[in-house]
Amino acid sequence: MVGVAWVFEVPRLASDVNTALKDMGTELKGHYTVDCTIYNPSEKVKADEELRKEIQDCYLLHHSHYPESSFIQRGAINRRTAAIVDRGLDLLLTKVSSPVLVPDTAGKFEVTGNEYQLVDFYIRVGAALMNSNTKGVIVEIEYAPSALPSQCGGLLEEAVGQLFPELKLATPKFFLSHEEYIMADTVEQYLKVFQEMRQKAT
Repeated sequence: MVGVAWVFEVPRLASDVNTALKDMGTELKGHYTVDCTIYNPSEKVKADEELRKEIQDCYLLHHSHYPESSFIQRGAINRRTAAIVDRGLDLLLTKVSSPVLVPDTAGKFEVTGNEYQLVDFYIRVGAALMNSNTKGVIVEIEYAPSALPSQCGGLLEEAVGQLFPELKLATPKFFLSHEEYIMADTVEQYLKVFQEMRQKAT
C-alpha cells in the first residue's frame, strides 16, 4: 500500500534540512531518486494540424521506490492523463521518439537525496537538478499507515508545520479526497514542482 504523500519545494539547502531532521531523531533509511524527461512533438507532428490535436507533450517519470515502473503524464497540467506502465516502455519511447516525439534532454529533471523515518512518516529530501544545474530542494513527506487523503491530510499539515514552520503552503485539494491514493498521485506532485522550477528558470 502507498501512503499519502505531500511533495513541495523548500527554500533551504538540502544539507540544512538533513541536519535538522537528524537533530529531530529521525532514522536514515537510505537514498532515493526521481527523474523526469519531457518528450515534445517533433517538427513533423507540429506541421500536421490533425497530428497536433492527437499528439501532445509527454512526461516520463521514475521513482526509485517503484524501480520496475514508468509513470506517464500527458497533456495540460489541469487535465492530464496518467498511466503506470512497465519500465520497458522507455525503450519503446526511444524507438518512436525520432518521427513522433523528441526528448528534451536539456529540460530533464533529476532528484537525488536521503530518506528518513520518523515514527509513521517517511521524509525524503533531495536536490533537484535540471541539465546539471541545481534548481532547488524538494521534500516528500509520506504518512505510511493510510491511503485515504481525507483521513490523514490534517496529520500531514501538522507534520509540515512542525518540520518547516517558515513555509506557508496552501492545503492541497486532494487532502479532501475519499479516493484511494496511488503512486501516480505522488509523481504528479513532483511534475508540478518541476514545472514551477522550470518556469522560474526562464
